[in-house]
Amino acid sequence: MKRTVSVVVPAMNDARTIPTVLAALPTSVTEVLLIDAGPVDAPGTRVIRPTRQGRGNALAAGLEAATGDYIVVLDADGSTDPNEIGAFLQALDNGADYVKGRRGVSAFRRTVIPAFGLPPAHVGGARWGDGPEVATLMNIRVGRADLVVVEVLTGESNRPTLRDGWRVLVTVVRERFGPKDARPAADVEAVTPHLRTSARA
Repeated sequence: MKRTVSVVVPAMNDARTIPTVLAALPTSVTEVLLIDAGPVDAPGTRVIRPTRQGRGNALAAGLEAATGDYIVVLDADGSTDPNEIGAFLQALDNGADYVKGRRGVSAFRRTVIPAFGLPPAHVGGARWGDGPEVATLMNIRVGRADLVVVEVLTGESNRPTLRDGWRVLVTVVRERFGPKDARPAADVEAVTPHLRTSARA
């Protein structure tokens, strides 16, 4: 049976790059979920409206809405070449459960999502988890689970290193010594389905 592939695209002030990123997705992608709080013109995608600001919140909302056997997370800012998705899918086809890249790209089997330990996306009251630290939580929790993890070498990150690094460090300390209950949230009632277009055919 052929696998299905969902691509989750957290977006923030990326209106200029979103059309280019979406148009470059490979034809193996069967579902695209764009997570954005602003007005978006993205035919062929499901648009998810998060309830709070932040990449982590957008990511949690997208993971809950994704339906594919494989789920790929791809930044909307154009810093990652969508053609790299093929290498991530190949690693999953070869037995990996979780594939990590360097620039905000990761891919995993749907069955891995419970290992992340994220609460339902509609739950509010975050202690932490609305920023880049959610990716750190995912990596830590995948590392604790009995999963096959593979790293795919991609280009360099364009994230603000000092600020995001501090948030990641705080997350690691909290995860190690505190309760494990990051609480991202999204308005799951605001999901807008669209038919896919043939832009990538």
